[in-house]
Amino acid sequence: MLKIKIVSIGKIKDKNLKDFFDEYLKRLAPYARIENIELEAEPFGDKSDKVRIKNKEGEKIVNFLDKNLDSRTIILDERGKYWIRRIFLN
Repeated sequence: MLKIKIVSIGKIKDKNLKDFFDEYLKRLAPYARIENIELEAEPFGDKSDKVRIKNKEGEKIVNFLDKNLDSRTIILDERGKYWIRRIFLN
């Protein structure tokens, strides 16, 4: 069975979007085992901390990546751009 791990920063706040997401996961359940991990967002002090905070959040996400060489990682950014690549972690 296909295993999907979704790692995100913060929770979905919009109720309609959360309902849609939950329904989508329910429909995928017969075809894949899905693990949804919502990591706590780092608080922003001011705009100058943005890069530092994003780096901290990125480190949190890397800790949850699968180290299996046969896995595929799909990375989405906050603007919806994505990259598909095989990650080799030591």
